[in-house]
Amino acid sequence: MYMEDTDVAKVDRRQGWRRLMHARAMGEVDHANATTIGGTVGLVIAASQIVALALHPPVDGVGPFGWVLAGLVVGIAAVVSWGLIDRARALTSNQLLGLAGVGIVQVTVLAALTGGQPERELMLFWIVFAAAAQVPVRAAAVLAGALLLSLALVYGGGPDSRALTQLAFDVPLWTGLALLAHMLFGRLRQQRLELREERAGLAELARSDELTGLGNRRALEEALQREEGRVSRGSGVCSIAIVDLDGFKEVNDRFGHLAGDELLRAVADVLRAGLRRLAQGFRWGGDEFALLMPDSDHDAAEQAVARLRRAICDTCLGPTGEPVATGWGIAQVTQEVSAREAMARADGLLIAAKQRGRETPGGVLHSS
Repeated sequence: MYMEDTDVAKVDRRQGWRRLMHARAMGEVDHANATTIGGTVGLVIAASQIVALALHPPVDGVGPFGWVLAGLVVGIAAVVSWGLIDRARALTSNQLLGLAGVGIVQVTVLAALTGGQPERELMLFWIVFAAAAQVPVRAAAVLAGALLLSLALVYGGGPDSRALTQLAFDVPLWTGLALLAHMLFGRLRQQRLELREERAGLAELARSDELTGLGNRRALEEALQREEGRVSRGSGVCSIAIVDLDGFKEVNDRFGHLAGDELLRAVADVLRAGLRRLAQGFRWGGDEFALLMPDSDHDAAEQAVARLRRAICDTCLGPTGEPVATGWGIAQVTQEVSAREAMARADGLLIAAKQRGRETPGGVLHSS
């Protein structure tokens, strides 16, 4: 069935939304964003309370102590909120719920000191935040708790029809705002996960050889640094092998670069399939490949090279059907030999192997 691009986009959005809502229903909460938003809510409320203190000073009955208490409450709330915005480690769901509870208590204290209005309205921020930062079941519990608390306050001084009318208006408002904030948190989480996946994909592309799919030179340099650090700490050994295809330039010159590319891909497939656990293959440049074999001494590396050399010879054929001959150089990274020095040794031995390979195809030399 043919679909317009706009229809496809709509389907993709609907599917993304279904995945998002399923994830939220299964209990996933974006704690990192919720922690930052919680700190922002706290700062907004603290700023509002500073204005409220100027417009509605602490009641006369409390005396000067009211100013001191109000200043401490607002100051501590502002400092804690700022710390949450820059916090490296996200709060858990229980901690986020506790944050909202402490925030409601803080607003209640300020409301008592300033006569109750308009500071009590700031509770709406914490109620909505508490519901939005929880999974759906707990969000419903938060809203139910807020409703019961409001009913208790309304009936505490006797039934009040005006207060009940206001409460009937407030409950749908709380629920709607909490739902919107809940959806916003979910959308932020989805965007953050998509961005993380995109960055991971770009990082992978930056370290992959486009033609063969093996690691590129940048990936090789990073892997060599890691292995050099591991070996320098006395954590095992690491062998390096460099392989070169004999007569590759002639293939390009006689049959074209497409034939040469096909041959490089075929060799890369053999290397990828033949490498054992922890070993890695890289395209070093041109028709040269590098193999990194952690925890492999010279004997193990030489056995691996012999196996791969036979596999290339048996599997990879040139444009005219002849087996592909290769030259190899093997060296080892030790506490005395750096990764760069080992690569230079392997490269030098590869040159010697190619010279010998003119008489004995597939020559291999290694350094002890």
